[in-house]
Amino acid sequence: YYLLWGNGKTGAIARLTSEMTALVPETMQELEGLTDFREAVEVFKKDDRYHFTWSCEDTGNENYHVNYGIAESVTGPVEFLYPILTKCPEKNILGTGHHSILHDDKTGEYWISYHRFATPLEKYPETAKGYNRETCVSPLTFDAKGLIQPVIL
Repeated sequence: YYLLWGNGKTGAIARLTSEMTALVPETMQELEGLTDFREAVEVFKKDDRYHFTWSCEDTGNENYHVNYGIAESVTGPVEFLYPILTKCPEKNILGTGHHSILHDDKTGEYWISYHRFATPLEKYPETAKGYNRETCVSPLTFDAKGLIQPVIL
């Protein structure tokens, strides 16, 4: 088991002890390849590939979004591919980030939960939009190559 963390410019990973109460110090390292990393790094393994997602920008920024990359190892390096969750201004969806991914073992489906600016946007003053949030859940889909497709909002 591993712990992933970070905030700012660097994401990190370390293996946990068998009791899961401490880090194994010699395994602690930066995760390479987390392009535009801000926070909320997550990883899961599917089809012998590690899928990494992480949040970019700041939660108060309407461009807050989730990037995606893959790796052959849980410790990287990560190959950045593209954003999978971004704003959709024409639907008043802004600031889509700080997420978590769920896999339903019974159905095989994957889901992403995230927060975004609360709606309707007009209800909040311009300076407070990023501080009033709502939690959303959307399905994750994969293409023929096994890569996560951008989330349709």
